[in-house]
Amino acid sequence: MRPKIIVSSNSFNLKLIMEINNIGANAGLIWNALNANGKMTESKLKKETGLGSAEFYTALGWLAREGKLNVIVETRCGKDCEYLTLA
Repeated sequence: MRPKIIVSSNSFNLKLIMEINNIGANAGLIWNALNANGKMTESKLKKETGLGSAEFYTALGWLAREGKLNVIVETRCGKDCEYLTLA
């Protein structure tokens, strides 16, 4: 169940609405990068989108909650590498 957002003149509520909109926009940046490039490591995806850590991981959570992401683990040279892809 999604939280209700109340629009009022209260600056806290306005800031909350703006942050939720930013999370959606940042999720779109991640989705577009994965759509254009295919599987990507977390670090490459973060660099590609130019998002800070908080914005990046919040947007990843948004996409994961919507079932839009897959995590693929591949072993290369004896090391496990994780890649993100679109579901």
